[in-house]
Amino acid sequence: MKLLAFWPRAIRVCSFSFSPVPPLFPAPVTSSPSSVSLSHSELRSISAAAITIATTTAIAMAPFFLLFFLLCSPLLSSSPMASSLNPDVTLLLQIKSTLSNGGDGGGLSTWSNSTPLCAWSNLQWTFTTNSTLLDCSSPSLATNPNLISDPSIAAISISLPSSGLLGSIPASLSSLSSLQTLDLSGNNLTGGIPALLGQSPSLAHINLASNQLSGAIPASLWSLCTSSSSSSKKTNGGSDSALLRELRLERNEFSGYIPSPPSSVTVCPNLQAIDLSYNSLSGPIPGFLGSSFAAGLSDLNLRNNTLSGAIPGSLAGLTNLTQFDVSNNNLSGPIPGAIKASNGAAAYAGNPLLCGAPLEGAACA
Repeated sequence: MKLLAFWPRAIRVCSFSFSPVPPLFPAPVTSSPSSVSLSHSELRSISAAAITIATTTAIAMAPFFLLFFLLCSPLLSSSPMASSLNPDVTLLLQIKSTLSNGGDGGGLSTWSNSTPLCAWSNLQWTFTTNSTLLDCSSPSLATNPNLISDPSIAAISISLPSSGLLGSIPASLSSLSSLQTLDLSGNNLTGGIPALLGQSPSLAHINLASNQLSGAIPASLWSLCTSSSSSSKKTNGGSDSALLRELRLERNEFSGYIPSPPSSVTVCPNLQAIDLSYNSLSGPIPGFLGSSFAAGLSDLNLRNNTLSGAIPGSLAGLTNLTQFDVSNNNLSGPIPGAIKASNGAAAYAGNPLLCGAPLEGAACA
């Protein structure tokens, strides 16, 4: 009971700032030449007395220091500042400094090592030990200050659409080993897509639409299609849920050819949507987009570029294709009749040299 009664006072003791401790003994006075000298026996007696006093004081203070350690060490160790931050938290704080526009940044102001993890806006977290989502609706988790240092928690989603972000896409995003969804659409980001993003172990959903991104689309993004680039950080019992599912890069300033995948990437089994519309892409529509490379593709939008040449017949192999648009390019030649899509003639409009159904009055010679 005495210990419980002492607890509030101990808390105050744990939180106060120590002042410099005065010396146990005053500094010796320097003897003047007229001072009386002490004999060796007297000096030994004084030294023994000093040692006795010091020992007695230390013994008397020992219970206090023991009690201080027992009561205060849990409080000190529970502070996020006293322990190391979660690796993803450290990376996200670095990413915040790159993307922040000096204002609220669409919730970036909540990304702070003094804020409970569940209060960090625009993020989703998971426990890597059992692949369950962090349930921030739980009162015990919502305000838990220690989660910010829990190494078993990882970010799986960053969603910052229309957040007024400036700057370039941080290459360090690729180090978020469990990140599956990245949505930075509708901002003012400039520069190119870091090639390192293609080495992200778990990235499956990429939406960088409606920015001011430029340069070539890195071929390394196709590496996200393969299990070799997807680490063991998978969900749903080890399925391929982390493989690339959608790539949305529309309404930017990308130029050059649509890149071919590296030789090590032969299929993209989970890919469902590609939107590269409203850019400045040139060259032919690559044939690898059809047939077995992306057999599950249901949405392919390439409108409003400067693509040229014929529409590859391999696109007819996309049996799941429901949305297909190549309008307003420089395509030519006959339209492969076997392409299965519901867009009709509008999907091919704005290509004066295209011919054949479903375009009316544009029969091929």
